[in-house]
Amino acid sequence: LSQNEKDELLKEWDERVTEVTAAKKTLENVTEATPEEIKKAVNTIKKSWGKTKPTIKKGVGKLVNAKLGNVMVKIKQLQTKFDKIRDRLKEKGNDVTALDKYNVQLKTNLAEAEKNWKLAREKFAEAKTASDVKKVIKEAHDYQKKSRDAIKKTRDDIRNIVKEIKKQNKPLKTKEN
Repeated sequence: LSQNEKDELLKEWDERVTEVTAAKKTLENVTEATPEEIKKAVNTIKKSWGKTKPTIKKGVGKLVNAKLGNVMVKIKQLQTKFDKIRDRLKEKGNDVTALDKYNVQLKTNLAEAEKNWKLAREKFAEAKTASDVKKVIKEAHDYQKKSRDAIKKTRDDIRNIVKEIKKQNKPLKTKEN
């Protein structure tokens, strides 16, 4: 999260805390408060909580989205390494067709994860101005879930690539000995 986003979330949170604190003082002095003041304080707390839930969901969603972005950057770095290793293995005369197949799967799953991640990011940006914030946040969370599922698939692809690289390197070691 950027500093502006953090400040914005904290500002919204502080507003809710101030509202609830004022209502709490009224409820603490129940013996001195009138029934109307008590009802007003209870309604203030309910409304404040209703406004706070979307703010919390939006903040958590943005944080999760940032973490998904970091994971994708690391996967891209691994993909670059795998491409270099694949090229070295091919130069040495190894058969890299299985490695190519897993690498294509990795690229496809990573592209899907990145597409859904960007859509989720757009939905969270849209949530600032949306009339139905809950609906937009739910859509963003759905995109995040699709992105996480694609990242899980990339993890399997990475495992397969590593296994294939190890398998390709074993015969080379025995030839050298």
